[in-house]
Amino acid sequence: MVEQYFDAAGVIILVYDYFLTFPGETHLIWPTPWNASKVLFLLPRYFPFVDLALNFHDIRLRGVSAETCLAVYKARTWLLWFGLSLPEVILSLRTWAAWDRNRRLAIGLPIFFALIWLPTIPIVFIFLRGLEFAVLGGLPNFSGCVTVPHRNNVRICWILLLTYDAGLCLLMLIRAIEWFKDGYGSKIALTVFRNGLLYYVVILAISLANVFLNVGWQQALVLSQRFLHSIIACRIILDIRGQARKDDFSMASSFVVYNNRRTPDDHDCTSDDG
Repeated sequence: MVEQYFDAAGVIILVYDYFLTFPGETHLIWPTPWNASKVLFLLPRYFPFVDLALNFHDIRLRGVSAETCLAVYKARTWLLWFGLSLPEVILSLRTWAAWDRNRRLAIGLPIFFALIWLPTIPIVFIFLRGLEFAVLGGLPNFSGCVTVPHRNNVRICWILLLTYDAGLCLLMLIRAIEWFKDGYGSKIALTVFRNGLLYYVVILAISLANVFLNVGWQQALVLSQRFLHSIIACRIILDIRGQARKDDFSMASSFVVYNNRRTPDDHDCTSDDG
């Protein structure tokens, strides 16, 4: 029951944020040509709704076999894995860009990512192989698949995810300190580090909560964490594109104002010198 409350809260946040950021998506993403950046935005933007559909289908299942429940649960689990890893790729690219595409990080971050995410694959396989569902008959008010509790190592996945999020957050914090010590304070830099650090702290906090709340087969914050990862990854892309668009507009406006302020005498002098 507690898990359903957390899931409902995650759904509300997902839908609310979608409508809140939809105007920015239509303005900053849709008109742009298809490229890797656009795909990296759209996949985490809309894949959570596939998860949501499968989750709702799982809840509403009635009178189905344990095999069907297992098939749906497996699909949800691997979509969850993909839905958590893709935003981490976006966060990693953002961190690398903040470090001016440092060569060491260009090598180190992929290695760090592989060390964290590759071990989760066999853990998920083992977890799904030992998963069982109860078939409850004679209960007219019952709907949904019921998981049979069993010992597993899923918490290791959340600890690994927490480790990766903590590493990215630390890198962003170090970079922010260096930038402001050196006196760099452009608006786009402030956007990267202010919102970036805030987003990373939120992800770090929910990852930490997942480690402590997901005990055994209980998974209270899984769906909420999956949604928040996607929301924050998409917001980072929208924030950076929005600030870049403002900076381009400001530069263009300054150029126009400068040209308009040139006096006729200045123009004549320039012509005479020619």
